[in-house]
Amino acid sequence: MEITSFILGVCAVIVIMMIVGTSVNHMTIKVLRKEIKNLTMDMERNSEDLYRQLEKHVEAREKLNSELIDYTDTLNNNVMNEVNNVYGHIDSRIDKLDYNIGQQLRQLEKEISRVERGYKEKINY
Repeated sequence: MEITSFILGVCAVIVIMMIVGTSVNHMTIKVLRKEIKNLTMDMERNSEDLYRQLEKHVEAREKLNSELIDYTDTLNNNVMNEVNNVYGHIDSRIDKLDYNIGQQLRQLEKEISRVERGYKEKINY
């Protein structure tokens, strides 16, 4: 009977140890699940923050790109205006030069005609 009591006592201790071990494991798993849930939430928050920051950088880059395109267009328009002004100035100078040369040629033709008439008159006398 002593052996039976001893075996039952040992079995009772083993069962109690198993119950305690199971409870400890259950509590540890519960704590770990809570930590995993918190880590998952932190990862999601960090992911959302990173996404927002990425969106801000993309928007800033697009804004800079748009400003750069506008600036380039403005420069191109300014250059084209200056080129057109230079062409207009050159054209007016050429027109003025053409007019002056034409006027001088007409004066030379008149002078040549006058001289020819003068020589013809001297020759006819």
